[in-house]
Amino acid sequence: MTSVENKEEQCQNNLNKIYSDLLHLICSFEKGSGSELTVRLRQVESGLEQLREAIRQIPDIQNNEQYQRDKIASLYR
Repeated sequence: MTSVENKEEQCQNNLNKIYSDLLHLICSFEKGSGSELTVRLRQVESGLEQLREAIRQIPDIQNNEQYQRDKIASLYR
C-alpha cells in the first residue's frame, strides 16, 4: 500500500468517525442533554481537525488545491 493510498484510507476512516460523531450529536440534541452536547460537539471538532491534518499530509495536495482555486477563479472572470 502506497503512502497516498494509506493517507486516503486514513481520511476515509476520519470521515466515517465524523459521520458517527454527528449522529451522536444529533441524538444528544434530541434528548436535550446539555452536558452531553458539549462532549459530542468537541468530538466532532476533534474529528474535523484530524481529517484536515490527514488531508494536508497527502503528497502534492497543496499544489492541487491551488490549481483548483485558480480554476474556480478563472470561471468567475
